[in-house]
Amino acid sequence: MSPTRTRRAAPLLAVFASFAAFGGAAALLDPGLRPGPARPPLAPEDAAGVLGALVDFQRIYQDFFATGGVPALLDEFPATKEVKHQLFRDIGFVRDAGLVLVQDLATATLVEVERTGEDRAEALTYEEWNWVFQRAADRVPSSEIKGLGQGFRYRLRKDGGRWIVTAWEPEDIPAPPDDEGRKW
Repeated sequence: MSPTRTRRAAPLLAVFASFAAFGGAAALLDPGLRPGPARPPLAPEDAAGVLGALVDFQRIYQDFFATGGVPALLDEFPATKEVKHQLFRDIGFVRDAGLVLVQDLATATLVEVERTGEDRAEALTYEEWNWVFQRAADRVPSSEIKGLGQGFRYRLRKDGGRWIVTAWEPEDIPAPPDDEGRKW
């Protein structure tokens, strides 16, 4: 190779070396970027545990809002401390407005559940909720009854043998067909 070609190739080699170094560092810091075998599916007992956690989460979630934040079921609520704080912050906002939010989970469909790491999983659901605001003082409705159909992605981890929700957020997915055996 001529000296002129070597001088022109040197900056290009530096760029490629930079990309390789960045990729290697990213793979070291983020295990999800490392090539390797696919994660094994959740064992049947873990899949059942995730589903049970979601059922309990929704049941207690509804109760917390309907009671205006009475924490009677707080220890049974399968969620991290951070999720509980977020939930009670939201309930406090509604309560400070002199209202109670009454919600009813009409249907829920588990779309998928997958292992995302050691003792970690994600579940995608499609849920249909009915809700109404009531005045806290006399429980008279202060809004019309409304409905919502929405997908949600739940992140869970196994903690002391029990699956708990670490985060959840809305996800845009189409409503599943009515004949898929709705509601868990």
